[in-house]
Amino acid sequence: MTDTAQILAIAGAAEGSWYTVGGVTDLRYKPSFANSNSGMSFGTFQFDVATNTDAQRGLKNVLSQAVGAKLVDQATSDRIYAGASMRNAKVHLKPDDLKAVTTQLAGAYAKGIIDTLDLNRAATVGPWIDGMIAEAAATWATKKVAAAPILTPGKPDCLTLFAYLLASLNRYPANEDTCQTWLNGGKVTTANGPAGGTQLKAPPTLDQMHAFFQSLKIWDGTQGDYSNLRARLDPTLAAL
Repeated sequence: MTDTAQILAIAGAAEGSWYTVGGVTDLRYKPSFANSNSGMSFGTFQFDVATNTDAQRGLKNVLSQAVGAKLVDQATSDRIYAGASMRNAKVHLKPDDLKAVTTQLAGAYAKGIIDTLDLNRAATVGPWIDGMIAEAAATWATKKVAAAPILTPGKPDCLTLFAYLLASLNRYPANEDTCQTWLNGGKVTTANGPAGGTQLKAPPTLDQMHAFFQSLKIWDGTQGDYSNLRARLDPTLAAL
């Protein structure tokens, strides 16, 4: 099983929230605003308050504590939560409210909540991705195809596959079936892949893996850029 420290390092690099390659970047305890489709986000996994119930509960908890400690008033708390929950959240947060939530997320109480959210997510996503890889390995074994490093836990190529699955599915979990089918050798059609679809005849090489993930719509600039992902993720993997 992929360990927690590896998962958090991969997620931090994939989301651009926490990584140390080329200098320390740490946005875990700061409000982030990815694009006009996103609410306010925070944490290693960039939990989006507009769409993620854990992020919503976490922010409510932080704001409730701040109100109880008289660090913000209830009206400010309500405005912050409402603005953070909207798409294009940065536009909906007043400058003073953005300053207030930035201060609160940097506090010890909020850091504890965010760290717990990250650890809980790592505990969920690790077995999920490991399970996908194990299923693919078992499927190829039934086809009498020799085991490949990319599907063998503990091998660097397998950790690379894990990382790019995590990066892609954390952004868009609905791609799970497409990724699993492709890994298992089934034919799939992706947004920016070959018009006739693509199908593996053996477990993928790293080049085939990158071509597949880059063909997913989420990496064509709609939710992220694949070259930027690789610039953060590949050095992080090399350091693990």
